[in-house]
Amino acid sequence: MTDIHSEWGKRARRRGWLICKSSENLLHLRCSKCGCDGEAVLRADYSALVPEPCQGPHIRGYGAPVFVPFRALVEELRRRRRTLGLSQVDLEAAGGFADGHISKLESFAKIPTQETLDLWMKSLGLEFFVQAIPLPAKTLAVIHAEGTKIDKIY
Repeated sequence: MTDIHSEWGKRARRRGWLICKSSENLLHLRCSKCGCDGEAVLRADYSALVPEPCQGPHIRGYGAPVFVPFRALVEELRRRRRTLGLSQVDLEAAGGFADGHISKLESFAKIPTQETLDLWMKSLGLEFFVQAIPLPAKTLAVIHAEGTKIDKIY
């Protein structure tokens, strides 16, 4: 990539865009926020201005479709803790969390890793289970683009 392409790519990343596909004529950009569907298509000659940041609904650096269910999960964990009569400090002691960690998780000051979320849930007597649902249209489109003949997977 030449210097102009490299500099253009840096500006695009600073505005929250990732180059996901390029061809001779077009650059396909997608929003860098996890779970956001924001996309932009530009001429591939790098003369175009970098688009303004994605205007899709974002919450704390995530696309709203991803964050809203997570927020509901955290609210449920908070309700469960209170129903059990546990303070945040009690839950930290029971689960082996650092002081103040549950407060940070419940206020979204920290986003838990999968391991932390698992420990948080188990400390409240809960666990995850996986249930298959119909694949989203975008996933099916990628599968079909790869030549697989799948319409639905449950």
